[in-house]
Amino acid sequence: MEKTDIFKPIITTLTEPNYNLWVQGMKSFLIGRKLWRIITGDVVKPTQDKDESTAKFANRLEDWDSKNHQIITWLRNTSLPSIHIQFHNYDSVKEIWDFLKNRYQTTDLAHYYQLWTTLHNTKQEPGQSVNDFLAQVQPIWHQISLSKISEDHLHLTQVLMALRPEYEAVRASLLHRNPLPSLDTAIQEIIF
Repeated sequence: MEKTDIFKPIITTLTEPNYNLWVQGMKSFLIGRKLWRIITGDVVKPTQDKDESTAKFANRLEDWDSKNHQIITWLRNTSLPSIHIQFHNYDSVKEIWDFLKNRYQTTDLAHYYQLWTTLHNTKQEPGQSVNDFLAQVQPIWHQISLSKISEDHLHLTQVLMALRPEYEAVRASLLHRNPLPSLDTAIQEIIF
């Protein structure tokens, strides 16, 4: 692998709520560098072939290690310390990628609610151009469009967003329930 001076390959820094946006940028970058197949597991750490010389195997292993650790460095450099401190348990970038996916990829009602709340609270700042404002909200729109949510749960989200602060405990309980309650069930709990 050629040496690269890229310290931070994408401008997005991974925080919990922007996982989908971060993945989109990082995946595109890695595909462009012909490194995505290491993430998917199609290219795995080599093992020595029966008739392969030790020197040739060592070169293949070193090449794979170099690519693996370059990607790990990029993941570290594009995530918060509270996130990348957890990478020490993993030897391969595929393991780290899978860990991040399991931990942060959410399409549940709580995530959907959080996206809509963020969108609702996002306002154009004084001096902010319309283009800059749109650049701020478009990733949220994109994440909302990726969510697979029923019309019933869309209505539930709208109801929960409109409730007064004293309903926070029941709102939190409903958003994190698995399986998700129906709108009618949720309203009964709110009224109770």
